[in-house]
Amino acid sequence: MAEKLIYEGKDITDAVEISIATYDTITDCTQADTLRLEFSTKGDGWQNWRPQVGDKVEYKRDGASTGKLYVYDFDIEKKVTTIYASPMPTSASASATQSKSWEKVYLSQIGKELAKRNGLSFELMQMDDVFYDTKKLEKNQSDVALLGDLAKQESAVLVFYNGRIIMMSEPQLESQAPSFELDMEGTTYDCVDQSNTAYGKATVKAGSVTGTFTADASNSNELAIQSVKTPSSAEATRAAKGHLRYANKNTATLSVTTKIIPELTAGITMTLSGEKPAGWSGTLYAYRIRHEWHNDQTVIFLRRPLEGY
Repeated sequence: MAEKLIYEGKDITDAVEISIATYDTITDCTQADTLRLEFSTKGDGWQNWRPQVGDKVEYKRDGASTGKLYVYDFDIEKKVTTIYASPMPTSASASATQSKSWEKVYLSQIGKELAKRNGLSFELMQMDDVFYDTKKLEKNQSDVALLGDLAKQESAVLVFYNGRIIMMSEPQLESQAPSFELDMEGTTYDCVDQSNTAYGKATVKAGSVTGTFTADASNSNELAIQSVKTPSSAEATRAAKGHLRYANKNTATLSVTTKIIPELTAGITMTLSGEKPAGWSGTLYAYRIRHEWHNDQTVIFLRRPLEGY
């Protein structure tokens, strides 16, 4: 077990004793990866030290690295410090003090502008650079909230890693050939099936503009979205498709706890081997993977890829 903790550019591994290390990797449009570290400090040189929100930290262990993270919360009790860090700077989640509008603009232009003012880069991967007639950052809306809304509308996810924001097509991620086979021997698992709550179609209404996307004509359950601002029926239909995907994708999930596999990250597809729960054969999509080094285990959160959208 080799680990290294870099704090504000300084290797402090030998000055601390880490008791809890958990790292959640997530592909979503509303959440970013999260690191939780609990450690005690050695010696008297830490008496006046306190972490600060916005401090930069990187955790490396067993060949895996979190990349550059930013502390967003912390707790200190006696000599035990707990920090929570994310690859998303706290500035990106701060509410805007004034609104901002764009006219005749591409998705990548909005993304690059918002990323740059938070010290990050932005790129699109495996998806089109969509053109918008108009888009608006509302007052009190954060930069990352707007990017998340756009990702949801375009059936995409946001990945924050090491100073980068990557917006990726979620259907493309789900359609990848499996890159890993998980042996179920020695694992524990939990299934949650709420597929009966899934929607058959979604409709977006924005004034006189309406867009509808149907995934299952036999399912009369309809998702109605009133708040999406869109100037065209084509964009409204895309938004309906994206919102339907977001509402339905986690209605049936499988979480598997196994021995730690630090090289795994969210956003991959895999298969299961050995004795597995009924209905969970074939290619599965890992939308979240949590490494718990202190427990020597990895928890893999899986779902079936959506078909047709």
